[in-house]
Amino acid sequence: MSSNCPYRQSTGPAPRIQLNRFDMLNLESQRLVRGWFERAYAAKDNEDECFEAFIFGWIAVNGWAACVTGKDGETEYIKALQRSDDLAAKFKKLLDHSPAFRVSATEFHTFWPIFKAQKIRRGGHHAPADGSRAAIVEHYLACRLTDYEPKCWQSHRDAGEPVPLDWPHTLAAIYRVRCNLFHGEKSAHSEMDRVIVRSAYLTLIGFFRGANIL
Repeated sequence: MSSNCPYRQSTGPAPRIQLNRFDMLNLESQRLVRGWFERAYAAKDNEDECFEAFIFGWIAVNGWAACVTGKDGETEYIKALQRSDDLAAKFKKLLDHSPAFRVSATEFHTFWPIFKAQKIRRGGHHAPADGSRAAIVEHYLACRLTDYEPKCWQSHRDAGEPVPLDWPHTLAAIYRVRCNLFHGEKSAHSEMDRVIVRSAYLTLIGFFRGANIL
């Protein structure tokens, strides 16, 4: 196992995420968050709405996460969620017992690492449109692009092992997809490819619904 994986290194006791905190939230706030999630989940069979559906799903997760972690900033709550033993256990259990979720998560895993779209655009490093995902990744690496998630992808590769398909690594990759979508990128390129966004979306909603969180 790579010794440089930030998601495997302990930095003190894992934060205690109060998952039941959301159920104690006022009913109007719960209704708002669940309403966004239902809008996202309702589009799961419509491939043409994956961008909008991902956004709806993330808005719901954002509201839920701020509640259960007590953190207002996204960077803070993402780190707290990644280190949650409860969420890691739920993710593993779902992988082990839900074939549909495993298919979605495994497919998303094949697209890793997810590069930062802004760096690609600003550097003019667009990959050939007809290349395989493996070829696209090699193209960006050859361009010395290192801003990607999971950030430990290269260290795992150097160790001759795949990046673990677990909760912290998956959340990191989904969050990169979120940032690529939310940060105003208008031009079409690989990191906002419909297939990648849909795969991230299905993994996101599949986990939160399959684990009975939202």
